[in-house]
Amino acid sequence: MHRLGELYELYIKDIPEAIRRYQAVVDENPKHLEALRGREAALVGQLELELLVFRRGARRHLEHLRHPSILS
Repeated sequence: MHRLGELYELYIKDIPEAIRRYQAVVDENPKHLEALRGREAALVGQLELELLVFRRGARRHLEHLRHPSILS
């Protein structure tokens, strides 16, 4: 089942579903190393994406504050 997590993470690019799949394996076997690694990698990837989106939004907001007429 951890292979389904890999499929969702690497090929379908559905990180929340990948995390859910990895977590299902970890719930059944807390010592399943591949599922644990995959879950952690997917969580890190999701955090990186959220940080990127936040930075872009913050940058756009700051630019609007500096030059309100540009984005209005």
